[in-house]
Amino acid sequence: HSDVSTTGDNLNIYLDDTNISWSDGQVLRITFRNNWKLAAGKTINIFTDKTSTNTWVQKITINSSDRLSLQDYIEIICVNAVTKTFEYDIIR
Repeated sequence: HSDVSTTGDNLNIYLDDTNISWSDGQVLRITFRNNWKLAAGKTINIFTDKTSTNTWVQKITINSSDRLSLQDYIEIICVNAVTKTFEYDIIR
């Protein structure tokens, strides 16, 4: 029995910010409760900026090789609220 789950596909995360406003310097932390492995060559894609036509804009792509552990923290940092520009940092 293994305590590690493996995701064989890309992981897409959608942040619906329709009714909220981002602020410069605002941080959103994403954590994963269980140990999980993203298969080689796959990505974590983070989408936000949902439009009135229900389309999404991909803001961040994290490659599987960028992950630091099986239970890392990903911080999404808003660097420009007007243009909805984000950076990320992987901790642990």
